[in-house]
Amino acid sequence: YGDLQRIIAETHAACPDISRVYNIGRSVQGRNLTVIVFSDNPDIHEPGEPEVKYVANMHGNEVTGREMLLLFMQYLCNSYNSVRRVKRLIKTTRIHILASMNPDGYEIAARRGPDNSWMSGRENVQGIDLNRNFPALNTIAYRSDQHGGPTHHIPIPDSYWKGVCVLSFSFSFSFIPSCIFPVQSLNYLFSVHRFIRL
Repeated sequence: YGDLQRIIAETHAACPDISRVYNIGRSVQGRNLTVIVFSDNPDIHEPGEPEVKYVANMHGNEVTGREMLLLFMQYLCNSYNSVRRVKRLIKTTRIHILASMNPDGYEIAARRGPDNSWMSGRENVQGIDLNRNFPALNTIAYRSDQHGGPTHHIPIPDSYWKGVCVLSFSFSFSFIPSCIFPVQSLNYLFSVHRFIRL
């Protein structure tokens, strides 16, 4: 976790004009869920400029995506002034990178080292698989509708604290594509926002 925070801070310090760092919440053990954003105007959403989200390390023992995103953020920073394609990407896109969604699980897996079983660190310290910790509100909305209650603005149950944190992050911006990097595959999640007529 310390190395992750150091790399994010060093990357931002090397490219302060095109990056910002913010936290979307804390893990069960109090570790910051830190996002670094890259853009020519990293503090603001610019109309017509897509917001893109990359997330890795949902399972703490899946480190490939985490390492890919750490290298990607360093590449964006180091290549901004020398690679035209990178400069164009940063000038036309706002890129949010959450390299570790499960820093507690990562620490569990890292402590076990090469003797780690494939399950050690997969879940968070409460034994929750964060990949399965997003609330299915359809059932709640259906039951509410059957009793004449609201079917919108349904509160998310407290048991989904981590999901709430990441959901709030996801809904804070109109992300066009979102990518989650699990260990052996790449899943593309498309925006749940409806197209808005201007």
